[in-house]
Amino acid sequence: KTLKTLKTLKTLKTLKTLKTLKTLKKLTFFLHTTFDIDLYYHLL
Repeated sequence: KTLKTLKTLKTLKTLKTLKTLKTLKKLTFFLHTTFDIDLYYHLL
C-alpha cells in the first residue's frame, strides 16, 4: 500500500511539474512575442 501511495504521489508531482513547465513555456513565449512586437514597432 505504501509503495502504491508513493508511486501515485510521484506521478502527481511529475504531472504538476510538467504542467508548470508548460505554463512557463507559454509565458516565456508570450513575453518573447510581446517583446518582439515592441521591438518591431520601435524599429518602424
